[in-house]
Amino acid sequence: MHLAEKIWSKLTDAFDMGYGDIADINYGSISLPNVTKDYVLYSPIEKLYALAIDFLDDLEEGTEVVPGQDEPFGLTSVLREVFQDRAFDEMEALDLSEGSEDSAVPSEIDMSGNLLQPPVRAAAVLTTDQEVTPSNNPNARGTSVLQLNQAGDALSYQLTVFGLDFGQFIGNSAAFTSDTSDDVTKVHIHNAIRGENGPLAFALIDLSDLSVNDQDQDDLQITHNLDGSVTLTGRWETTDPAVISLSEFVNDFRTAESGADIPLYWNIHTEGSPDGAIRGQFEERELQLPVPLSSELTTDQEVTPSNNPDTSGTSTLLLNQAGDAISYQLTVFGLDFGQFIGDGTAFTADTSDDVTKVHIHNAVRGENGPLAFALIDLGDLSVNDQDQDDLQITHNLDGSVTLQGVWETSDPALIPLNTFVNDIREAGTGEDLPLYWNVHTEGSPDGAIRGQWQSDALTGNPLPNILTATATNNLLQGSDGLDHFVLAEHLVQDDLHQHFYITNFGASDQFYLGSVDIISSHVLSDDSLRVNLSSGDTLTLIGDVGNALSLIYGT
Repeated sequence: MHLAEKIWSKLTDAFDMGYGDIADINYGSISLPNVTKDYVLYSPIEKLYALAIDFLDDLEEGTEVVPGQDEPFGLTSVLREVFQDRAFDEMEALDLSEGSEDSAVPSEIDMSGNLLQPPVRAAAVLTTDQEVTPSNNPNARGTSVLQLNQAGDALSYQLTVFGLDFGQFIGNSAAFTSDTSDDVTKVHIHNAIRGENGPLAFALIDLSDLSVNDQDQDDLQITHNLDGSVTLTGRWETTDPAVISLSEFVNDFRTAESGADIPLYWNIHTEGSPDGAIRGQFEERELQLPVPLSSELTTDQEVTPSNNPDTSGTSTLLLNQAGDAISYQLTVFGLDFGQFIGDGTAFTADTSDDVTKVHIHNAVRGENGPLAFALIDLGDLSVNDQDQDDLQITHNLDGSVTLQGVWETSDPALIPLNTFVNDIREAGTGEDLPLYWNVHTEGSPDGAIRGQWQSDALTGNPLPNILTATATNNLLQGSDGLDHFVLAEHLVQDDLHQHFYITNFGASDQFYLGSVDIISSHVLSDDSLRVNLSSGDTLTLIGDVGNALSLIYGT
């Protein structure tokens, strides 16, 4: 395909993506404003690039996102792809009339430089034990995702912090707590390797030195979440007045091996921890596919025989793309969760089936292993409710109980989730993983039912699955049973304008949007439907478009 035709194709694709389904876009019929095919075919490269820049403004500066992409689908990005093809393929001369294959590439496009590099994803888990000087805020923690853009001139970040007081920066500036030791005074990005302190590079907040305070004043947003955490979002750009320019670290991002540290770290300072309350080293996080997991819970998997013969269970799980969260759904039959639901009344008079612990342990099938993560532990309250920010327990109409939540790298697990990410990603279909569910009761203190995790999704599951999106898991993947897809109210009420995806849905499934309305929907392809919500969020359903329309509109 000639260069001009490739550009024409990209322009029409971009217009279609930005403005909806335009079935008549082809080489003879076009609805692009002030653009004709002849203009594209017979214009020099410089004019085509100017056209792309002008047209990008009409597409609201590239805010539309293509399923499977994290970068905005702006014309600048698609033209870069075309120019990259031009440079690498050494296409033969074109008859462009006024222009030619030898037309100069605009100076804004660096054919051999950073503009053509892929984006780099990074993450950080903020903990107290990474601080070189001991922290005095033991209940603080956090997690962050970041992305260096293709041009290498902007680093987008999202930082969520638990257990610290950002009250003076939000709303009416009222403190969250009366304790001043958790009051945040600085939010910094520093330059050093893990285990060492280093100089300040970029200051989001610095109340002790107002000359560097709010260096991201053009982008920084601070949001108080319903679970008490606080999320900071923004962009560190090379044009920002940083103490050390972002450009100094671009090569570190681009040359870091998968999972390797980058010599930058978050440091959040408080009144009680002036040298730092929590710190998180940046790590390269190559985007991976989500990994579905499953587990069948039975009594005969217990190493010590169970005394609750009438119980069983099933679970589906999904490791997200970033590898920093596993969403889980665990449904249990025949055990009494009464004290955790409603008014705390037991389901039965028999106390032997009363649940005391719900754990995830680390061991192979047939062996007992150490506790990794505790959803419930009434025997040791110091580890009880380690998923307190996400855990939901539901009593189903058939008498079963469903526990769902998200095990995140920022949760206070006894064994961090990232210990198991490589095992999960490398496991073959149906292969056991060194993790298992164990549900303990009064009558079976060592375990009533156990379920080894496996690397595949359950099929033929007749149970209703309640699949709830979270801030860290935007992909809802259904099963072959009845699925209820849920966008939680706090997700559609925030200002993040997230993009959610649903796959493996059927005509009998149901979808719950909370208080938001559908603004518009349009078909992207034979197997993809986009829905724009009144909250500013976007929903993409990947699969049968007819079923997708039925699922969304309830028809």
